[in-house]
Amino acid sequence: MQKLSLKAYAVKSKMSLFSVIKAVKSGKIKSSTEEVDGKEITYILVDENESPLKMKIKQEETNPAFNVEETLKRLMQEVSQLKKEVAELKLKSAQF
Repeated sequence: MQKLSLKAYAVKSKMSLFSVIKAVKSGKIKSSTEEVDGKEITYILVDENESPLKMKIKQEETNPAFNVEETLKRLMQEVSQLKKEVAELKLKSAQF
């Protein structure tokens, strides 16, 4: 096990320092707190065999229910409806 400071771990795993602190407080990352020169310092315990936390937390999954054609049809209907509404509003404003 290797000990890394919060900042060193953030740089190594290409995460923001805030994300690392948040993960430590929620218990997603193994850590230990030690007192050095009267200050409490949090170290992250890293296994060389373990992949970075960033890979574990954020993995985008593709949605199999997402259908491009259906979405396109729905959007085209919304566009045509909006065009009709805009035309009606132009007529009303022209009457005044």
